[in-house]
Amino acid sequence: AFCAGLVLVFTVGTGPAIAPLLLGLTAAMLGSLRVTVDRRGLSLAPRVLPLPRVRIPLSRIEEARVRDIRVFKNFGWGYRVHPGVSGIVLRSGEAISLRLATGSEFLVSIDDARTAAGLLNSLIDRRPA
Repeated sequence: AFCAGLVLVFTVGTGPAIAPLLLGLTAAMLGSLRVTVDRRGLSLAPRVLPLPRVRIPLSRIEEARVRDIRVFKNFGWGYRVHPGVSGIVLRSGEAISLRLATGSEFLVSIDDARTAAGLLNSLIDRRPA
């Protein structure tokens, strides 16, 4: 969309190019996530902006697993909410799957989901009963 906006700027003018340029910039800012796993739990934020941020405290996580996701076959692209499962999926492949205290599941597609799940499970095992 951003490239189409640039073409429109040079061929037609800035008026028709505003919407594609804004859409392209928004997609670029939100199309990549910074995922943090630590003693507080899991935190997600766009790489470019500090907000919006999603935080799932360790106290709400019962178990972390790895799940293979196909974007359009299983879940859909972006932030999705389905009965019993929600999450942010930006690509197919490995995702960390969190079983929450509410019984629902939260998914995030990330590189090296196995390491993130292992770290979360170790932190869960060490938390006070």
